[in-house]
Amino acid sequence: AGQAAERRCTRRAEWVARTEAEDREAKRTARREREEVRARVRARLREAAGEEGPDVSEAMVSAEVVKSEEDAKAFGGDEVKVISREQLQKLESELAVSLEVQAAGVEESGASSAAQQAFEARRAQIR
Repeated sequence: AGQAAERRCTRRAEWVARTEAEDREAKRTARREREEVRARVRARLREAAGEEGPDVSEAMVSAEVVKSEEDAKAFGGDEVKVISREQLQKLESELAVSLEVQAAGVEESGASSAAQQAFEARRAQIR
C-alpha cells in the first residue's frame, strides 16, 4: 500500500511539473509575441514621426498598442493591418470592380451581359 501511494505521489508530482513547464512556456510565448507587436508599433511610430519628429516614448507605444487591439476587436480580427493609401485605393478599386461584375451579372458561359459591357465601356472612358 505504501508503494502504491508513493507511485501516485510521484505521478502527481510529474504531472504538476509538466503542467507548470507548459504554463511557463505559454507565458514566454505570449510575452515574446507582445514584445514583437510593441517593436512593430514602435517602428511604425518612428517611421511616421520621421527624423524631425518627437522621440517615441513607451507611453506612445502603449497607447498605440491598446488602440490597435481595440480596433482589431471592433473589426472582429486579431490584428489590424496598416496599409498605404495607394494599397487601399487599389484594393477598393478591385472590390468595386468585383461588386459591379456581380451586380451586372455574368452568364454561366463567362460571357458578360450587356450591362457589364456598358460598365466596362464607361470605365474605359473614365480612365
